[in-house]
Amino acid sequence: QPFFADSPVEAFDTLVLRGGVNRTFAGYPGLGDLPEDLRLTTYARDEWLRASQIAMSGVGSHGTFVHLYLDGLYWGLYNVVERPDASFAAAYFGGERDDWFVANHSGPVSGDSQRFDALHALAREGHLADPDKYAAVAALLDIEQFADYVILNFYAGNTDWGHNNWYAAVHNPDGRVRYFVWDGEKTWFDGADIYLGKETFDGRRNLTKRLVKALMENPDFRLTLADRMYKHLFNDGALTEANAESRWLDITEPLEQAIIGESARWGDVVFDPPLTQADWHIARQDVLNQMDGNVAKLVDRARQAGYYPALDPPTFNPPGGLVTPNSALTMIPPTSGQGELYFTLDGSDPRQAVSGAVAPQAVRYDAPLVLTTTTRLKARTFYNGVWSALAETAYRVIDRPDPLQITELMYHPPEGGDYEFLELKNNGSEAVNLANASFEGIRYTFPPNTPPLLPGEFIVLGHNAAAFAEKYPDVPLFGTYQGQLSNDGEAVILRDYTGKVMATVVYDDDRGWPVSPDGRGDSLVLIDPEGDPNSPRSWRASAYLGGSPGEDDPQTMPAGWNP
Repeated sequence: QPFFADSPVEAFDTLVLRGGVNRTFAGYPGLGDLPEDLRLTTYARDEWLRASQIAMSGVGSHGTFVHLYLDGLYWGLYNVVERPDASFAAAYFGGERDDWFVANHSGPVSGDSQRFDALHALAREGHLADPDKYAAVAALLDIEQFADYVILNFYAGNTDWGHNNWYAAVHNPDGRVRYFVWDGEKTWFDGADIYLGKETFDGRRNLTKRLVKALMENPDFRLTLADRMYKHLFNDGALTEANAESRWLDITEPLEQAIIGESARWGDVVFDPPLTQADWHIARQDVLNQMDGNVAKLVDRARQAGYYPALDPPTFNPPGGLVTPNSALTMIPPTSGQGELYFTLDGSDPRQAVSGAVAPQAVRYDAPLVLTTTTRLKARTFYNGVWSALAETAYRVIDRPDPLQITELMYHPPEGGDYEFLELKNNGSEAVNLANASFEGIRYTFPPNTPPLLPGEFIVLGHNAAAFAEKYPDVPLFGTYQGQLSNDGEAVILRDYTGKVMATVVYDDDRGWPVSPDGRGDSLVLIDPEGDPNSPRSWRASAYLGGSPGEDDPQTMPAGWNP
């Protein structure tokens, strides 16, 4: 099993055992903290912050929880995390470790600082409302990733960032700087807050605060920040209340029992009676309570600061996803009723950068659209020279979802190809005729007397009947195929007796597909029957080693726990 289940990286130069400082039962009530602050201990704030950066931007520092023993003595609960250093950057973004410059709140860590220094020199000079100066910054900084980084710290009300607790990395000679959250213990005091940190800390200038304030002078950056806020705070984004709370519960649920050992080891260091699981329950719930209503709170604070437009973007009906041909698409203006709606269907922005004018390719919305082909829609509201944040969605036009689907693949079992299997399920409402249907990619033809597959039923095919029976003795195997599923990914297609495609998947062992099914013991499981079966977003690794042939896969194990 991989050390971090959702990471494509298998080897690590540096892993950090984080025991916490400000928010632990053992406690360190220094640096202005009070002993009572230790009652806020959840052990999960930092892990939640880093997991949220991954959910927002795609890359961040992974973590998991372990019990630590030193020479047989139980030492407590620890969070094992990746340090976002040069090796981390090379592993996730490519290149050689020596080509990466990394800095943190304490100063340079490694590498050539020329591009990082040039970025902050521009921030120091200011005047980034000038389009040329802003373009120079955009050549040195990953603008969208940085906007996500800022939003996340605002969302969690981080009081210990900007002046402290950050990492940044840039690839030489021509990369753009990316920022990573670090040490997020001092979050979730009272929900969202627009806070940029102290001007100086331990004699060091707050470079991050200066960079944010300089960027906020530019209207294009402010709108990019608003666009990313709308993306993450609404419509199933990474920071909707439902997703923020779900991530919190996924991380904290495995700690429910683990916290008992931590309490026994350290609960009486500061308090008498000691801190216990009951105190941890209160602290965990307190964060959940803050998440309730946090989206509206952040939007309100951001509007007060001038970081988010007063004008809301349009909404869409249907909101996106699978639609049938000739479906009507309605754009709904904001409740204020103010403004005109402009949209594009070619992936471009309806707003023209720099000038803020309506883009030449943008179309004013005045009647529902008819969807005849797969479409990506981008739209904004425009009123009195002010643009809303960007609303964006995609529609996949199909006649109807295929009722028969390939729902599970064990394409690279660690024991060898004899243990492969493929699972089909009828997700429709009518029986499916499989007689004389045949596969491409593997070689198998269903017998003429194959009974219809009823709604909700499964069929499992394997490569070797004896090996399958050994590993899955209680699962009926319908038949065995010739050939093998490729360990590197391939197209698997099932056609009926007339040649019409009944089910298909083009899977891969790279390009964003789940990592652990590639030889680590998990199977590949379909999680979105209505989505694109050829997209990695429609699949995940199985909940347990070996998969679940012949039945629906259970929910995945909670994130962030390595028992």
